[in-house]
Amino acid sequence: MSYKKLFLLIFMSTVIWSCQQSDSIKNPVDLDLNDLYGKYVDTTFVATQDTFLVDNRLDTGNSRKILVGDYQNFQADFLLKFTALPDADEQIDSAYINLYPAGIFGNNPQNVTLNVYEVDQAWEEDANAQDRWHSYSPTTLVQSLDISVNDSDAVSIPLQLPVLNKWIDSEENNNGLLFQFAADAGFIYEFHSSEGVDAEKWPRLTYRITGDTVVTKDSTNIAVDASILDYNGQGSANIFDQALANHHLLLSSGIASRLFLRFDQIHSLPSNIILEEANLEIPVVDRDIITDVPGNPLDNDNHAESFYMRIVEETNEDLTRIELDSSFTSSLNYSIAMGQIDGKITLPSKTYRKNFAEYYLQAFLDGQQTIDGFYLHYQYENQDISVKRLAGMDSVKLNIKYFKINNTRY
Repeated sequence: MSYKKLFLLIFMSTVIWSCQQSDSIKNPVDLDLNDLYGKYVDTTFVATQDTFLVDNRLDTGNSRKILVGDYQNFQADFLLKFTALPDADEQIDSAYINLYPAGIFGNNPQNVTLNVYEVDQAWEEDANAQDRWHSYSPTTLVQSLDISVNDSDAVSIPLQLPVLNKWIDSEENNNGLLFQFAADAGFIYEFHSSEGVDAEKWPRLTYRITGDTVVTKDSTNIAVDASILDYNGQGSANIFDQALANHHLLLSSGIASRLFLRFDQIHSLPSNIILEEANLEIPVVDRDIITDVPGNPLDNDNHAESFYMRIVEETNEDLTRIELDSSFTSSLNYSIAMGQIDGKITLPSKTYRKNFAEYYLQAFLDGQQTIDGFYLHYQYENQDISVKRLAGMDSVKLNIKYFKINNTRY
């Protein structure tokens, strides 16, 4: 069996150690159950190391949402550029940009002022991964509009004709627009992006064409966009520092926090076993990360509770280099999808648990797979802001069920 290697270099990341513990490797408890294959064993291991790593420079270009606003020290603006424009010979007398809400993240959303700026620099969809866009200060305000915040009505923004005509005259003049709230609002407004699943809800440029005898309307939704996301928590208000202090784990999207877990006990599993299934369980802590009161306000209900677990084949000591097994991209059998069920991040079905056991752990025991640890992240980690608080220390567990072969019978 051969595997492709994927090297993940974390250049712009902050590595945060939640906890690392040594755990003596104990022999699994054998259940008094015999089967055709041999004695049946159901055992659970506690993680010998758990930590999370923060990446604040995700590529948001293929996200299904674009975000604007602020909430609990998270900040969001977005860039938008229409790449299909009206013909130069068309006489346009008005134009609007329509944005279609996808959700609201935060408490008590109020009507706000949305500022729209002309961008004077070229950019690509991976703008969020570049430092310069996190300190960019726009200078040319083209529209300031009071908008009513809800999760259903489209937001229609007048576009000044000189700006549109400049774009039409020369592609080099078209660097698009930057959208920001004029002041802190206490929530993040989520809109469908040009990568959304419903093309009818993509950002749309609508314009009116005047002819000699008729007036027609036309539109385009061919555009590129990118959210610019930042986290500004300082000192005791920094959720990542507080999770570290309280020995908890954070799993987050937007500003990505990914888990690294290690179970040294798997290296002491007997070689004469046939794995039936395996499951990883991490309890979710539904409490505020800073104040510890019940309820986690950063757990975004608009974000699907789906995650991926990846196999780590090799790391360096400080985890700034992580070598991931990428074979899961070539076969559904290797897709280790996880979800939140009954207050735990876990494998959601017996099929996933069997695949995890057969295609990874059994291959490891048979000498065909290297496992140094496990790596968890949001399936759609560049889509919006969402933070899960998880229990660390002795709460992260790997359950393995297998048959211990009696060699004398074969």
